[in-house]
Amino acid sequence: MKKIISLALALILMLALVPMTAAVGAADDFEIKNGVLVKYKGPGGDVVIPNSVNSIGREAFLNCTDLINIIIPDSVIHIGISAFSHCENLKSVIIPDSVTAINDKVFYKCTSLTSVTIPNSVTSIGENAFWYCESLISVTLPDSVTFIGREAFTGCKSLKSATIPDSVTSIGQYAFINCPSLTIYGVSGSEAEKYANEYYINFKLIDAPDMPATPVGASGATNSGNTLGSVLHTDIKAYINGNAIPSYNINGNTAVVVEDLEYYGFKLDWNASARTISVISYDANKTVKPLAVSESTGATGSVAFPYVYTDIKAYINGIEVRSYNINGKTCIIIDDLKAYGRIDWDNSKREIRLTVV
Repeated sequence: MKKIISLALALILMLALVPMTAAVGAADDFEIKNGVLVKYKGPGGDVVIPNSVNSIGREAFLNCTDLINIIIPDSVIHIGISAFSHCENLKSVIIPDSVTAINDKVFYKCTSLTSVTIPNSVTSIGENAFWYCESLISVTLPDSVTFIGREAFTGCKSLKSATIPDSVTSIGQYAFINCPSLTIYGVSGSEAEKYANEYYINFKLIDAPDMPATPVGASGATNSGNTLGSVLHTDIKAYINGNAIPSYNINGNTAVVVEDLEYYGFKLDWNASARTISVISYDANKTVKPLAVSESTGATGSVAFPYVYTDIKAYINGIEVRSYNINGKTCIIIDDLKAYGRIDWDNSKREIRLTVV
């Protein structure tokens, strides 16, 4: 009897010492039909998709907010539209080289995604593929990619670098809108350089040395009145607490005039000697007097008028933000007002809304 107990204890000890790896998951965690992963039903965490899967179906992991990391086996050749949309805690993804396309909205609003490995087999990045992946810091596209869809990386607010090879021949409209810290790295004369210049995004040649950072809003200019770029006609409408406010497209970002904010409940402070204008508070009891908003008269994306360098510095709650001079008025990016509430983007209506809370 003692010998049996000793053997049982030894077996338990051996099992305890076996290293644990990411679990493939129980069979009933996955709904699989003819090789297609139709729906994931498991508890989330670190998930390895079974080798029996050759296609991940549309919305298979939609709203799996407990999903942390995902490993896709090389048996998978297709990832469906919105497969991982709204997996808000998904942090990393490894895509195998058996996959040839990242379809529309695959990682739509995966707000915690920091790392994604795109293999040298992928030829296209679909529309809204990484829409508002706000934690994504950098992305390197392989030489196999030829197409980047409309708004593919819209709202990737932490994105600092995007390396785009000269194999890319088409970049969709607003592919990198609302990426305020972005530098695009590419080859001279490439589609990447053309896109960066069109949307006034910082561009550097691949392997070129880093240059000193320029002041907030200055974009390298040294004298007030120097033209920095163009304001573009836009079909995007901006709202504050449901009230429309005149807006502009600068570098692919939606901008509003600081002085206009007084009509929407904000309190401002102008310091003439210091050349600063500050948004200092929001007064919910202040009468709101919305301004008239004119319809854009030009084609979306075409040049409306120039914006110029200004020595006026803009602050929100004491923190300096990007500022621009448009027709003698100081503009800031509406996203920088998120300290006062929630910013929501409605792609179908082409609307960006600030809700003060």
